[in-house]
Formats: sequence, C-alpha cells, structure tokens
Amino acid sequence: MQNDPVQSKLHDAAEKISAYLTTLQLEHKVDFYQYMINFRITQGAKQVILSVAYSPNKNRWKPYATDDWVKEVIVPRIEHLLVKGNAPVHALQSALL
Repeated sequence: MQNDPVQSKLHDAAEKISAYLTTLQLEHKVDFYQYMINFRITQGAKQVILSVAYSPNKNRWKPYATDDWVKEVIVPRIEHLLVKGNAPVHALQSALL
C-alpha cells in the first residue's frame, strides 16, 4: 500500500469491519476500489454484498447494500465503526452482539 491517505483510511476501515464480521462468524472476502470497499459475505447458501464508500471531500463514509438482511442487520452494526473517534472493535462487540 502506498502512502495515499484515502487508501490508508479504506484499509483501516476494512480491518475494523472485517474483524467485526469475523466475531459474528460471518465468512467474507474484501475487495478494494478507489473510494470503496466491498465485503462479499456468505450468508447461508447465498453471497451478499456490503459496500462501504468513502468521500474524501466530505470525510464521510456511506454503507450501501441491496440485500434486506445486510440493510437491516449488518449496516446498523457497522455504522458505529465508521464514525470519527470510534472505539476499537473489541469495545463495541459486546454492545452490538
């Protein structure tokens, strides 16, 4: 990884979200794009996608999903990980499980 601040933020966020998904025992893979991260999550027999986009101009994260389970269950839980000054993943696990 280069010293690109956007890529650094993407990788930091991916690490936090990936660690959280792992605590939920959700198998997943991570794909990086210029301003976005895709998490391909295996849920039962299907694969669903959680996308998290970063806007460097607004310094803001935006999660996206088309699957209802991801929207209703996963997105509300990971939004806390994307807030400025957020707590470490382990501090949020007990509150969000």
